[in-house]
Amino acid sequence: MQLYGWPGLLSDVQVYLLARRRSSVASPVFNCLVPDGPPCPTHVFLFSEMWRRFDRGLYNFLKWYIYLPWLKPKEPAVRKKSVSPATLPYHPVSLVQRLQGGLLCFLFVLVFHSCNWQNAVWVGINTIQILLERFIKRAFHTTDCGKKT
Repeated sequence: MQLYGWPGLLSDVQVYLLARRRSSVASPVFNCLVPDGPPCPTHVFLFSEMWRRFDRGLYNFLKWYIYLPWLKPKEPAVRKKSVSPATLPYHPVSLVQRLQGGLLCFLFVLVFHSCNWQNAVWVGINTIQILLERFIKRAFHTTDCGKKT
């Protein structure tokens, strides 16, 4: 086998191990932390669970670099010398801010997957599904059926 064939072979073995969800085998071999693979779409009950677990890297990026920074209060221009996050005042997040943060995340997904008509429809449908799920969950918890006794 020629030299340039070895990287391809190692890559194929790595993809095979990851695709077969053998993270316990792949982790020590490649000396890295391997997340669980995506769930089967037929076994997922909530749309938010699918978005959370299907691509962990994209979910973490959206959460930590788009959604949560959008919800943070704007800090004043002059900062004190040592302010720990524990001493910052509590800032309640409005429903409008949460909706805007979610829409920003879906807009990023649209740009990430290339902005064309098919992807816009796909992102729009997923946005509506997530919003409906949140609305139904909130409505259920505010009724007598959803209250814990």
